[in-house]
Amino acid sequence: MDLRDDVAMNFSATGLLDGLDGDERSAREQLLERLYAEGVGLEELRSAVAESRLALLPLDRLLGGQYTAREIEKRAGVPAQLVFATRRR
Repeated sequence: MDLRDDVAMNFSATGLLDGLDGDERSAREQLLERLYAEGVGLEELRSAVAESRLALLPLDRLLGGQYTAREIEKRAGVPAQLVFATRRR
């Protein structure tokens, strides 16, 4: 994964930290900084926050088409449809 040189994104100004305080705000900001540094674009971050799936984004990127539905079922021990439904939320 390529790290960006311009990691100094102001996530507060983007609205991605709105409504959060204290530890929740700090945790989200750290995750946003990490994902952005790894190459996740601002629009993808916005979309993930809007769809309440930001915490799953690192997993989405890790799996990113690497496994078939059958392999996911076997590895996760749950139906692939459940995994996909959770990832879409």
